[in-house]
Amino acid sequence: MFTPRPGRHRTLTILSATCAFTAVTVGLAIFGAGGESAPRPQTPVSIDLETATIQQLHTLLDAKKITAVKLSELYLKRIAELNSTGPSLNAVRVINPDWKAEAEHVDQLRARHEDLGSMMGIPVLIKDNIDVKGLPTPAGSVALANSYPEDDAPVIKKLKAAGAIILGKTNLAEFAFYTTSGAPNGYSSLGGQVLNPYDAALNPGGSSSGSGTAMAVGMAAGTVGSDTGGSILQPSHIMSDVGVRPTVGLVSRSGVVPISSTNDTTGPITHTVWDAAAMLTAMTTGVDPNDPATATAARYDNFDYTKNLSPTSLQGARLGYVPTTSADPLYDTALKALRDQGATLVPVNVNANGLPPRVWDYEFKRDLNNYLSKLPSRNNVRSLAQIIAYYHAHPDVALKFGDTLLEASEAIDIDNPATKAAYQANQAAGLSEARARIDGALESNNLQAIVFAGQSGNTIVTRAAYPAVMVRAGYQAATLHPEGLEIIGTAYSEARLLNFAYAYEQATNLWQPPSKINPTLFRCVGVKLGASSCP
Repeated sequence: MFTPRPGRHRTLTILSATCAFTAVTVGLAIFGAGGESAPRPQTPVSIDLETATIQQLHTLLDAKKITAVKLSELYLKRIAELNSTGPSLNAVRVINPDWKAEAEHVDQLRARHEDLGSMMGIPVLIKDNIDVKGLPTPAGSVALANSYPEDDAPVIKKLKAAGAIILGKTNLAEFAFYTTSGAPNGYSSLGGQVLNPYDAALNPGGSSSGSGTAMAVGMAAGTVGSDTGGSILQPSHIMSDVGVRPTVGLVSRSGVVPISSTNDTTGPITHTVWDAAAMLTAMTTGVDPNDPATATAARYDNFDYTKNLSPTSLQGARLGYVPTTSADPLYDTALKALRDQGATLVPVNVNANGLPPRVWDYEFKRDLNNYLSKLPSRNNVRSLAQIIAYYHAHPDVALKFGDTLLEASEAIDIDNPATKAAYQANQAAGLSEARARIDGALESNNLQAIVFAGQSGNTIVTRAAYPAVMVRAGYQAATLHPEGLEIIGTAYSEARLLNFAYAYEQATNLWQPPSKINPTLFRCVGVKLGASSCP
């Protein structure tokens, strides 16, 4: 844990150490008409934070059975119980010092009968490569430990405008898993190793590992991740979350530490499809002049993805499915569930084999340097070259697994005519060929979406810069490890994908939280004098 600037933010070392409890009961005074507390008593409300959904919490908040301040306090207590003590999941890196002011403001608005929508008063956690004013944006790098942005990223502004409470920021794989190919998922030189609550020895998925873990155990009601090559989809698949990778352009990437302007996007990780739809509704940014990709997304600004969710949406649907090369009982069961809900399934062959080389090495240096150049002048790290120099000056903390990807990108001169021509050719061909394979399968078979087992669709959908939704397919019989069902589509088909995912989720009801699958991890682990067990 690095030493922060005094007074700027709060690291997690100060949080209290207690055993991990799941359900909490709170009793609050009911708001009076003018916002003051009325003296009459209120029936206590029991909330299971591990499984609480945004939809449920919105109902409680709207009915004034709990305040945004109290709900945020409960989540912060749960972070203290699970993050650095108990199972020590290491999912959350820093707490937002302004959380209470944000929550009090929302409570005041609600007392005045102002309605900001489904996210009003909902506590969320943000991946630590996204700018939140007052907090550093290190992207897991010790070299950027004190890199403070001037302002919130547009996506954070949208969440705040919708009434979401920013509780803090989550750990991630360093530079969104673009430091070296040799590091484990969920590791960074600044934040350390994130653990998977379903099995601490299991890969937590990358690079939105902290967001995925925090969501799985209910450290917040929703989390935000970023995705370049599957970094929302993979942790959602492997930690039994619902994740949405939006179309590139639907959510602004300004104020997000980049890998690739061609493939980067930002999206929600939640407990349910409805919750993901509510968060995506709040996160869509409209046209951002600083992010050219958003120019094609103007008509989706303020679109409500929760409006048309229906448990019957699979009736009459035509979906493609990609057969697996080996037995996969969970996938087979998921396909049967889709058929049972009225969908027609057509086998298709959609893969990423033979696509042109990806362009991330070309874009990383250029895009990162552009991001760093826009930071306030007080930030003294302004280039990838300076980051690499810092790493080699501090190899004990920065080079545990190397920095091969950083150095490979730094070595590329994208302004060299031959290099630039190769980059542009690969970029155009990669997008067009990946899109042609998806759109071709959809059009030639008259399909509305395509489903894949687990994360097997990640490469093709991310190369196309297209959307995908990850929902639960269940838990493997032998290991109880989670598995997901991936639903992908063409550009800006998020509403349709969420609708199909919602109907599937409602019909199957498969979710089992980590404490049910892996209860041993959630026993109190502190040594007690004379105690034979922990209650």
